[in-house]
Amino acid sequence: MSRRNRKDVDRYVSHIPEKEKTSRGYQISVLYNEAGDYETAKRYLASYISTRENVPQAHKLMGQILESSKNKEDAIESYKRSFQLDSKQKDLLLKICELYGSLKNIDPERAKERVMSGANFEDLEDFYAKQLAKNYTEVNLHTKLIDLYLSEDKVGNAYRHTVDVEKTLAFVDNIVWYENISRVFQVCIKYQTG
Repeated sequence: MSRRNRKDVDRYVSHIPEKEKTSRGYQISVLYNEAGDYETAKRYLASYISTRENVPQAHKLMGQILESSKNKEDAIESYKRSFQLDSKQKDLLLKICELYGSLKNIDPERAKERVMSGANFEDLEDFYAKQLAKNYTEVNLHTKLIDLYLSEDKVGNAYRHTVDVEKTLAFVDNIVWYENISRVFQVCIKYQTG
């Protein structure tokens, strides 16, 4: 059966007994999503989620459907729910950040709080490491990683990261970077004398 044609999907679904449509709502939703019928996909998936709230794949699929429907804010919420249920989905953290970044009229601090609320330290550290691997010379990413370390009292990690970056001479003329160094060293001094 071709899953790209809405008529074929309708025909296939019509052969499924009514009492099974909710339990098979995820699979049906996948088919309608592939056919580009997002409203029908959303309806079947919502029915499925109503009986199986803790299935992370269902919330991720809902996020994909909502994103395809240009409903980014609701897509973010579905992706966040999926991530809360299964935090091993590192790609979702990136997707959530990407969608927040594409929204107009959103306060960056509010967006940060929303993203951070669904992630633990290891997830965030991994996220920043991946972003830095792509764009090492983005001082704001280094700043965010240092902020994460300091907020979690990982002063040694903040110090090592700062020293390692400084050895590369990547930010010789960047005042923001030197403010980071100063801040980390001040915290280190407090820890040593404290």
